[in-house]
Amino acid sequence: MPITIGRVHGHYQHAGSHQTEILRWLPTVAILMPLALSLLCAPLAVEAQLPSKVTRVGFLQVTSPRSASFVQAFEQGLRDLGYVEGQNLVIEFRTAEGNVEQLPALAAELVQRNVDVLVVGGPEVTLRAAGQATSTIPIVMVAVDYDPIALGYIAGLPRPGGQITGLFLQQIEVTGKCLELLKDTTW
Repeated sequence: MPITIGRVHGHYQHAGSHQTEILRWLPTVAILMPLALSLLCAPLAVEAQLPSKVTRVGFLQVTSPRSASFVQAFEQGLRDLGYVEGQNLVIEFRTAEGNVEQLPALAAELVQRNVDVLVVGGPEVTLRAAGQATSTIPIVMVAVDYDPIALGYIAGLPRPGGQITGLFLQQIEVTGKCLELLKDTTW
């Protein structure tokens, strides 16, 4: 019998389903991220058809290597939209390898590389570093376990305003309960 950990968004959430919930969202993120990126790059599409124009995407992560499945899905989504690395696309991939103190320098490096758009995913510290590095380059976020609306990064999901747009995966309630259950089982 599954252990119920409470109601989340009107549905009962069961212990152990947090991992399942994250895995359930990965294909959606892999599809929506290139779509969001294509919308941001739409003005560049005409220029991208010219042989001399190459779209530069800065990709900033805390821990995920470029070989991670969601990064591969993101790159495939871009190929499906006609962006081919080495032809009309350059992806500047940076990871802090778990050291969040490196994020501001990595974000600044991507800005100095003159990227056309920044893609940031994971914890809030990643978005903060990107936002502090530039006020002009569009940022596509995948907000995981923080609320970018409550923290003032965007005005709302339908109309985010400013330079930041993207996805918001709210799992905060489930994460807290999972940690509570983990603590109860280990002590």
